[in-house]
Amino acid sequence: CLSLLNENETQYCQWNFDGSGWQYQVMAGPVFIFVFTFTGIFIGFVADSVSRKNFLSASLFLWSLMTLLMGFAKHYWHLVILRFGQGISEAGCTPFAVSLIVDYFPKESRGSAMGFYNWGIYAGYSLSYAIGNYVTRANILGQ
Repeated sequence: CLSLLNENETQYCQWNFDGSGWQYQVMAGPVFIFVFTFTGIFIGFVADSVSRKNFLSASLFLWSLMTLLMGFAKHYWHLVILRFGQGISEAGCTPFAVSLIVDYFPKESRGSAMGFYNWGIYAGYSLSYAIGNYVTRANILGQ
C-alpha cells in the first residue's frame, strides 16, 4: 500500500498491483486457487447432507464480508488472509447453486439456467473492471 495524500490533504491508500509482482501472484494464485479448489471438493460432499439454502446463504454472506473487509486492508498479509477466506466462502456457492438449479428447473431449461448462472461470473468481472477505478477514486470513506 502506498500512502498518499489527495487534493484535500487527507491520506489514502493506493494499491498498484499490476499482476507482475510476486505478492500479487501469490494472492491471485495459490492463496485463492488451491483453497477454492480443495475446499470445493469437501463442500460438494456436504451439499448432499445439509440445508442447501442456508449453506448457500452463509457462503454468500461470508464471501461478501471478506470482499468488504478487503477494502479496509492496510497490509499485504490482511489481503492474503481475507483472500484465503474469500476462496473458502466462494467455494461454497457453486455446489449448492447448481444443486438448487437442478431442483428448480426442468431438464429442458437447465442448460439455459446454468448458462445464466455462469454468465454472472463474467458479467461481474467485466463490471469490476469497468467501474472499479471510479469507485476507488470516489474516496467514499474520505481517507
